[in-house]
Amino acid sequence: MKEIFGKPAQYIWGKETFTEDNLPRQYILVYPSKFHIYMRENKIVEIRHESGFNYVFRGKLRCGSSLDEVFEVIGHPKKIVQGEENKFENGVLYKDINGRKGYCYYARYDHDVRL
Repeated sequence: MKEIFGKPAQYIWGKETFTEDNLPRQYILVYPSKFHIYMRENKIVEIRHESGFNYVFRGKLRCGSSLDEVFEVIGHPKKIVQGEENKFENGVLYKDINGRKGYCYYARYDHDVRL
């Protein structure tokens, strides 16, 4: 990854921080502008754009897109869970996770995306 994106600001997993020569089996490369790369066994699992990045999914979705825009592109959730813990279920929209207003998660594995 360093050849493509340069050296990351941090290597993390959960609340732990690692050095380049002491990486666990899975970890996240942290770059500026909340751009992260999730790695497992030296392979990319996910590329994450959490804000301030110009990535656009399917020509329509970007950080800050409304839920209506999300549903238009990848479909409506099979269930909505509000104010509770995120259990990362496919097809379930988690809104206001753990009571944090505006903090949402929605995965659609059939579309290869988690938002």
